[in-house]
Amino acid sequence: MVIRFLALFLLALFSVTSNAQGPKGTLTFLQPGDDYTIRFSGDVDLFTKSKSSVAYGQTSDGQRIPVTTSIKHTVTTFRVIELGPSQWTLLEHPAVLTEAGVWNRKLASAAKLVPATIEKLEETEEGQKRLEKLRQFSEESVETSRTWVNLSHAIAISPLPETDSQPRLSFDISVSRAEAK
Repeated sequence: MVIRFLALFLLALFSVTSNAQGPKGTLTFLQPGDDYTIRFSGDVDLFTKSKSSVAYGQTSDGQRIPVTTSIKHTVTTFRVIELGPSQWTLLEHPAVLTEAGVWNRKLASAAKLVPATIEKLEETEEGQKRLEKLRQFSEESVETSRTWVNLSHAIAISPLPETDSQPRLSFDISVSRAEAK
C-alpha cells in the first residue's frame, strides 16, 4: 500500500515538474498581456449565452401573431493573462456574457490603434471619423473576469488584425405567417 502511494506520488510529481519545464505542445506563441481571437468548437459553450423571447406582433389586418426573437452573445476575443502547464491558459473576458459584443469590439478596436493604421486613417476625413470611433470603442468599460481554460479545445487562435476593415453588421430576418386551414 505504501509502495503504491509512493509510486503515485512520484508519478504526479514527475508530471508536474515536466509540465513546468515546458512540455511539447505548450502554447509558446501566446504572449501574456496580448489579445487573441479564440474560436472553440460548437460543443464548448462556456463563453456563449443565448437568449430568446416571444412577444405578440400585429399584422396589417389587425391579427395578433407570435414573434420570436433570439440573440446569441459569444465572446471570441480574449486577453491572455498567464500561461500555465501544458495547454492551460488564464484568459480575461467579460464578467457578464451579454457584454460580449462590447468586449469584442473594444479589443478589436484597440488592436487597430497602431501607427501604420492611424497614419493611413488620418489621410482622409472619413478615416479621421473612423479613427475617432476606434478610439471611443477601445476606451469602453467592461467588467471582466478571469478563467483558466484548456486551449486544447480551441479550433483556432489568431492575433487580432491591426488593419481596419470596418466590419458591417448583417441581419437575417425572416417573417412567416401560418395560414389557417
